[in-house]
Amino acid sequence: MSMTLDLLVQRVETLEKNTMNALLFAMNVSDDPTEKPKKPDSDDDKPKTKRTSGYILYSNAHREQVKEELSDGETKPKNTDIMYKLAENWRELDNKDKAEWNAKAKELNKDAGINWLKN
Repeated sequence: MSMTLDLLVQRVETLEKNTMNALLFAMNVSDDPTEKPKKPDSDDDKPKTKRTSGYILYSNAHREQVKEELSDGETKPKNTDIMYKLAENWRELDNKDKAEWNAKAKELNKDAGINWLKN
């Protein structure tokens, strides 16, 4: 009877081990807890392109001019001051000028394959 009980215990241990291995395989988990899960390979090999708005084009075109306006000879202005002034100038632009900058951005994005502007 002892022999049968020992065989039964061995069989149960083997089944539990096989069940655990099957579960780990199904969940794609390794036995090593320090191993990070693998990320799926991306289908996109192209680098992501950032979209450009009319405001960004305007800011890039006028940054040096605003920087010169805000500089006090030797001291150069802070980037936050430059951005604040550029934003203020953008708000003061009339709709016609803004539309021109947005059209340039739309054309630039169209050339890059990005379509996000609503006009």
